Amino acid sequence: MSELSKYETMAREDAQEAIAIARESKEPVAWITGNSYMPPLRGFGRAEEVWQAEFDEMHTFAFALYSEAFEYALNEASVALECPDYDNALYVVDIAR
Repeated sequence: MSELSKYETMAREDAQEAIAIARESKEPVAWITGNSYMPPLRGFGRAEEVWQAEFDEMHTFAFALYSEAFEYALNEASVALECPDYDNALYVVDIAR
């Protein structure tokens, strides 16, 4: 497995966690990060590991690939990943509800 496909796999696995959070929430939205990271996706799953690999190990575009694969998996499951205008925390919404 190439390094880049490893990041895509990590993203899909982390997205499954976010999808489960959205689907199990009794509220209309489920918060998945606080606001301590920028970009905020770094606070979720193994995204921080990918972020560090991009800079420490020079895996250029690793985080962009991770982010795109994460969002793609959510879109396929009809789950929206959003960030309010007034904050940088992320939340998920099960659009199929």
